[in-house]
Amino acid sequence: LAGETVIEDDAAVIAPASGRLVCLECFSPVSENAKCEDCSLPLCCQGPRHKVECRQMARFIGERTPSLYLSVAVLRLLAVDSGTWELVDTLMDHLEERKGDAGEGDWEKVDRGVIKYLMNGDV
Repeated sequence: LAGETVIEDDAAVIAPASGRLVCLECFSPVSENAKCEDCSLPLCCQGPRHKVECRQMARFIGERTPSLYLSVAVLRLLAVDSGTWELVDTLMDHLEERKGDAGEGDWEKVDRGVIKYLMNGDV
């Protein structure tokens, strides 16, 4: 029937995917002055989401990646509980397709801007 809920589920990770500056807690647009006091990431309010990456990202103060929000999503995913991780780990990653569709140049940006960036911070 129209308007009937067919399926309902919880997200494994909630993270911004925006080209503009948004708060890492509520995802509202923010100015460059709205920053977390501990890690300097975009933040206008307090809550449980940002605590996940704050400690890790505080190591990178002054050093930011263009793929900031993707880096935050990765950190949040790495912090999920073991039950959630088991469910996520069964999902197909489509890595080869992404490399092919995006092209090697775009994949190198992800590799350098997210994977190596986080690894350099001992994540």
